Amino acid sequence: MYEVVTKYIRITSNGKTNEIIATEDVSREIERLREENKRLKQELADKKEKKQDSGFLNTNEAAEYLKVTPQHVRNLVNDKKLVFMRDFVKTSSGRLMFKKKALDSWIEGRTNTKLAVV
Repeated sequence: MYEVVTKYIRITSNGKTNEIIATEDVSREIERLREENKRLKQELADKKEKKQDSGFLNTNEAAEYLKVTPQHVRNLVNDKKLVFMRDFVKTSSGRLMFKKKALDSWIEGRTNTKLAVV
C-alpha cells in the first residue's frame, strides 16, 4: 500500500512503515519491486514444476493426492497396502516416498474392489 506525502512516499506493510523514499526514486523502486515479484513467482513455478517432474511424492503430498490424512497413508504403508521407497538423504530413518503410478494403482484397485462388492 502506498501513501503519498508531499515530497515522499511511505511504503507500508501490515500497517508498519518500512522506509521512506524520495518521489523521484519511487518509480524505480516500484519497478524494482515488480521485477522482484515476477522473478520470485517464476522461481516458485520452476520449483513446483521440478518437484512434479521427479514423479515422487512425500507422505503429505501423497495424502493430499489420495484425499486422505497423512496418518492414513502411514497406516496403509504399515498394512503393506501401498508401495513406497525410503529417502535416506534427509533423515537416517528415511522418509517415505511414493510414485504417482503406485498411488494410481491403489486408487484403481480400491475402486474395482468397491465396484465388485456392490
